[in-house]
Amino acid sequence: MKIDYNNRFKTLDSLLKNAINEQKREYTYTYPPKRAYNEINDPDEFVRQAWEGYEEGAVALYAHIPYCPPRQIPQPLLQKPNIKSDELQEIWGKESCGFCNLFGIPVYGNDWKEQISDYMNTLSDEILLYEEIFGQNHEIASIYFGGGTPSLGSPEDFTKVFESIRDIFGEIPEDIEISLEASPETIKSFDEMKDYRDIGFNRISFGIQSFNLDEITMIGRPAQRSYLKTSKDVVTWAKQAGFKNINIDLIMGLPLQTKENFNSSLAQAIDLDPDTITLYSIAMRGETGFGRCVSHNLIQPHSPQFIAELYDSARTLLEDEGYKQKTSTQWIKQETGGYKQQENMYNMIPELGVGAGARTAALNAHYSIDYAVSYEESKKIIDQWNQKIKNRDFPATHGFILDKDEKKRKRIILQLLSPNGLNSENYQKEFENHPNDDFPEEFAAIGINELIEEGEGFIYFNEKGIQYSSVATRLFWSERVEQAVSEYKTK
Repeated sequence: MKIDYNNRFKTLDSLLKNAINEQKREYTYTYPPKRAYNEINDPDEFVRQAWEGYEEGAVALYAHIPYCPPRQIPQPLLQKPNIKSDELQEIWGKESCGFCNLFGIPVYGNDWKEQISDYMNTLSDEILLYEEIFGQNHEIASIYFGGGTPSLGSPEDFTKVFESIRDIFGEIPEDIEISLEASPETIKSFDEMKDYRDIGFNRISFGIQSFNLDEITMIGRPAQRSYLKTSKDVVTWAKQAGFKNINIDLIMGLPLQTKENFNSSLAQAIDLDPDTITLYSIAMRGETGFGRCVSHNLIQPHSPQFIAELYDSARTLLEDEGYKQKTSTQWIKQETGGYKQQENMYNMIPELGVGAGARTAALNAHYSIDYAVSYEESKKIIDQWNQKIKNRDFPATHGFILDKDEKKRKRIILQLLSPNGLNSENYQKEFENHPNDDFPEEFAAIGINELIEEGEGFIYFNEKGIQYSSVATRLFWSERVEQAVSEYKTK
């Protein structure tokens, strides 16, 4: 997003109007993005300064497991004429799902369980590095295991991680959310599901993405009807095991997707009666398998208008079935539904990230190890992370210092994305000015496009604004962040 900072309101208004007219629905969940981070010279000093002044309070913990099941090149692509399989393999890239640009690698070999166990042991050791920063005056607010595919780890692997958390923070409160991301085929039985519940997990998020075999095949997942049955079985097992919050992810705009097929997938998800349903719009990013196939004319992406129609019909169906929209991507049915880790982030609770792909959002700065998408670069980073932990060094190579201006922007962006909206009174207490006074052009552009409302000390998106909340909050990015992101080169 290129902004003329000398004519800011006109530029912002024009960008927002174009995004709305073109039905663009991006997905923003944090600020600043990793692509804005700079290299860190002294990781130990940077980490300590990032947490300086936070002697007590709540901490949300995010643990990253980068490994995922190997995926196949989709059969429809292999059947295309005039392209050899080795050329197609180079275009598709690492054997991951076609839509994914997250930091992660497929796990290969007969010893893959040992690889993951070794990783989890190192993850446990990383948590222990924070014994001088955190203590009994800090309490865990939520725990989230993301990936990758964390459900490749065994319940025994997670037990040691929980022990390290207790070593640093004391007993884990019984009422907090402890969440596990899972791919359906990685959990083989009800007994295994029950084991995850018994060791403490109470929320589980299934990345099902679709209940249509053609769409699943195009992602790169097994082209088998048994896979679709497993996707339903795991939800049933999770209910029987006593998970308090079950989420199903679906994607709008997958290759070969039709309106009828998407509506069928959504209806099947609703029939399973999960607490939460999350709908993501496909992003054909250049560094993904899908993105590269688009650039080689092997896949034709759906139009933004097509995805907008799916979104509108999905919202109607979900509301008719008793689901309530909570964010631009999330609908909940029961009070237990939602995503507490995300809510904690929106409420400005600092997040400690551990694992090779995790970012930490501390009081004064964000930091992480480097980021990559390609298999080779991702593997190097995982090895680098592993070595740093063995040397008892913080694995922070890149970071972003939050000055006062960036703290203002972060609070506005994250709280506007939250269901409750931006608490303008709390903002004014912390920063002295009303947010409208600090960012008049940004709020004017959003207001003139009828996306926000204000009342009782809060500024929040209306129904139309929720749809475009990620695009609208992008207006609050600083010139510094915009510049860094525009110059970033994906590895």
